[in-house]
Amino acid sequence: MTVPIDLLLSVLFGGAVALASRGQLKVSSRPWYASRYFVATLAFHALVVLPAAAYRYVFHTDWAFMYFFDGSSLDGALVPAGLLLLLAASVGGFAIGTSCARTDRLWLLLTVMAACMGGIALVATLGARRLLSVGSTTEWDGGFGLSPITSTDLLPAIVVMGLCVLAGWISLLAFFAHEGETS
Repeated sequence: MTVPIDLLLSVLFGGAVALASRGQLKVSSRPWYASRYFVATLAFHALVVLPAAAYRYVFHTDWAFMYFFDGSSLDGALVPAGLLLLLAASVGGFAIGTSCARTDRLWLLLTVMAACMGGIALVATLGARRLLSVGSTTEWDGGFGLSPITSTDLLPAIVVMGLCVLAGWISLLAFFAHEGETS
């Protein structure tokens, strides 16, 4: 998806992993950043989420940044910065989730996760026109040359990569939740 949606999803991913593994995190004496659940969160992001986002950020830069600025004319630091932000958002979501799990404030974690879901819905609703049109910022500003997302390579890429991310995320959550029930 776009950078704003990806950031919110990354916080949601990190928080959900912490939520699924809350029982193990609560009894562990290790710091949150030394847990295998954190390593799994980083690995999931590095191997699944970041490559999917990198494709969209490199090949559809202006669309990925929702035409808020001319991203394709900026230097090469924009894509790595966006990817680092995604990783930081996931780390932040996991850190918040771990803190909430260890202090029995699951209501706070659930509130953060609900706010992320609401933010995603808000961005998707208010930015629907921007999400459904693929092109450059110049085309967006001029109102010409934009292609509907259904006629570009972006839609199949989003569907395939989105399903891979979703399947990996659900598998990771199910594994950690099941591990917590059996321990």
